[in-house]
Amino acid sequence: MKLLKKLQKKSFVVVTLVLACIIVLTIQNVYASVESTVPGMEGVSPPKETTITSNNTYGSYIPQNAIDGDLSTLFNASSGNSTLEMKFPKSIELNFVQMSIANTPPVSNRFVIYGLSNGDWLQIADATRKAEAKYFIVEPIETTLGFYDGLKIEITASGSWAALNEITIGKKVSETPAPSEVPTPMPSPTPSPTSTPAPSEVPTPTPSPTPSPTSTPAPSEVPTPTPSLSPTPSPTSTPAPSGERALLTITMVNGLEKEYDLTVQEVSAFIAWFDTKDAGTGPAKYAFNKTWNKGPFSERTEYVIFEKILTFNVDEYSTKE
Repeated sequence: MKLLKKLQKKSFVVVTLVLACIIVLTIQNVYASVESTVPGMEGVSPPKETTITSNNTYGSYIPQNAIDGDLSTLFNASSGNSTLEMKFPKSIELNFVQMSIANTPPVSNRFVIYGLSNGDWLQIADATRKAEAKYFIVEPIETTLGFYDGLKIEITASGSWAALNEITIGKKVSETPAPSEVPTPMPSPTPSPTSTPAPSEVPTPTPSPTPSPTSTPAPSEVPTPTPSLSPTPSPTSTPAPSGERALLTITMVNGLEKEYDLTVQEVSAFIAWFDTKDAGTGPAKYAFNKTWNKGPFSERTEYVIFEKILTFNVDEYSTKE
């Protein structure tokens, strides 16, 4: 009898401990889900156990800053092209990714996103987002719906360094509209039968006389026109800008855009080189001296190749108020 009471007491203690652990774990999960949201962004941050790496990093702006839930920290690459790779602690179902971009100056960014499924990286999105200002939250990028063990994001920043404040992920549930009520058609009345009219008498046609054949006139000789030579138009040169400064946007044949904030003189020099090369002379490439985001470098130069240019656009503006 005493042994039975001891066993009952030990069983009660074990059950109590198990229930306490379940309650603690539930509270922790609820707390974690609340803490994983980022103000102003949709979805949630990746789980805290997520590992993240980059193929290049500038200084102390490490990749972990992009998933810490803090918009005041940032990841900064050492160039305009960078690849971030995340591995989740468990598979996550998602169909969108959202980012806060931290380019200086703000530029267009192309994001090619891959999902890790059964050990293979599958492309699930390819989109371009432009930051309207520094630390700018862009629209979410829709991805292929699925469960993924990780994400890989290839970033191409046109004319600036790749930089992100935060990354969030999530699953949007589309609302199914309620079916509309189909009205029951009213039966149409049955028409009453009409009487069949008596057939009218068809008159016998009178045969027409056979026409006599006429002679075919001989064709007249048409003179062959003498072709006139049209003058070959001479190529027109691109007009030079007249403002104080201008934003030069170059679209490459592969769809990439490069933006440069230049003086009017620098834009005129580029246009002169382009027109000269278009006429068949001059160097095959043009150099831009990049004065922004110089970092530890004494000088940064970017070259564009003439044959890779599809089109370019000049937007002039004035610095005077």
